[in-house]
Amino acid sequence: MQMDDAAESLQPPAPQSDLLPASADQPPPQNPPPPEPNYDQENVTVEKGELHGTVEVGGAKNCGPKLMIAACLAQGTTTLRNMPVIGDVKVTTEILESLGAQVKYGENDTIVIVVPDKIDKWVVPETAGEVSRISILAAGMLLARFGKAEIPLPGGDRIGNRPIDVHLEGLKALGATIDETSKSGWILLSADNGLKGCDYRLKLPSHTATENLVMAATRASGKTTLHNCAREPEVDALVEHLIKAGANIKIIDPENPAGERTIEIDGVTQMHGVDTQVIADRNAVVTYAVAALTSGSKEGVFIKNAEAAHIGSFLELITEMDGSYEAKDGGIRFYMKDGAKLTAPKRTVITCPHPGISSDKYIGIMTDWQALVSALFMTAEGDTRLIETMYPSRFHHLTALQNAKPELIDFFDPKESDPLIEYVFTEDPSHSPHGAIIHGKGRESLPKITVEGKDVRLGAFGILYGVAAGAEIIGTRQMRRGYHQIIEKFRGLGAKLTSSL
Repeated sequence: MQMDDAAESLQPPAPQSDLLPASADQPPPQNPPPPEPNYDQENVTVEKGELHGTVEVGGAKNCGPKLMIAACLAQGTTTLRNMPVIGDVKVTTEILESLGAQVKYGENDTIVIVVPDKIDKWVVPETAGEVSRISILAAGMLLARFGKAEIPLPGGDRIGNRPIDVHLEGLKALGATIDETSKSGWILLSADNGLKGCDYRLKLPSHTATENLVMAATRASGKTTLHNCAREPEVDALVEHLIKAGANIKIIDPENPAGERTIEIDGVTQMHGVDTQVIADRNAVVTYAVAALTSGSKEGVFIKNAEAAHIGSFLELITEMDGSYEAKDGGIRFYMKDGAKLTAPKRTVITCPHPGISSDKYIGIMTDWQALVSALFMTAEGDTRLIETMYPSRFHHLTALQNAKPELIDFFDPKESDPLIEYVFTEDPSHSPHGAIIHGKGRESLPKITVEGKDVRLGAFGILYGVAAGAEIIGTRQMRRGYHQIIEKFRGLGAKLTSSL
């Protein structure tokens, strides 16, 4: 049976009105939201079929929650528009309200955050750490505002270890003391004399670590220079928001594409609330675009709010594979031309390539896109070489296909075949394959598969593969944590999805 639409949508939690003094214009307390279904037990069956129509992409999962954290660096009221109502936003709301801020959900995906002049709480709820990595991003903000932070070890997707040492080392450089032993499962941070500006190079250009350190340095005393910073639209959006709020930040991109990005921050003592529009979620754009192509859509799927500048490497990839797109006012249409078939890319596809990698031999993509575009490779004709450089445990979707039809997947060790690639593995790669050759033979050759929804993108992969060949997704909580109304939106494009709930 199909899921009730109202039950599927994530409901914003009721604001904890006792955290701030009552005021005459404060709205009455909301009724508690209905209990959320147990999405860990939900199975979704996807039938193959061609998609068509229009889908609107909301604010970025990797941007909106971080802007909520950044709002607490300022006093007063911050308004965030185009906010995605997803699990990570719900978790971030819990964090902010526990610290003494007030979060109000308005119409048209607007969230208003009211921050008191003084934050006098510094402990992030343990439940927030269990389900999301967003908890670690509160560390820099709390140290900057209060000089203390107690953070539960962050959770989130089950795709292997996601170490936070790059965050902690940077905070140490800013003057923080880190205690990881006194309280099991927690990280205790302190900066009794306040954070101090420093000159620091990140050992890898992590976008979350870059954002955490930028937020911390914004209220530190003196000048901070961060080297080897991430180049991501979400990082740029955070910096733009902080500058509007009164921060003094300068991004320096090198003339040589192989060079490192530097960010300079002169600390300020006060910041103010602002009104910010959250950028569109490029991961969601890629998700719906891949579905249009794997389903063989000739009419196409128009994705509102999609920005070509944010998905340049993806557009380059699908062009090489004979997929088509058309940028229009307000979005991009993705489609397959009459008689056209997807073909395997000529170059090796690699996640998170370092700037000096050869563009003649490799085409780089985000690691978040790896599972998504794998559905393209499976439906294409020809062999695709795919290399993961960060999370060797992120090949669960390929294992699912190999279990169903072994001749379609071969795994290999890219450290032997591609020794010049820079790997930044977060765990021992010997336990998991991280190089694969996908022997694509077209949609007609693909079997129906079963996918365990262990992470946000793996669940989405099940839909992208399913519209081409059929699939069943076991457990959807992680997928729903990262996508707003994903089941509803795919049904709106003609996808045949059936839920067990």
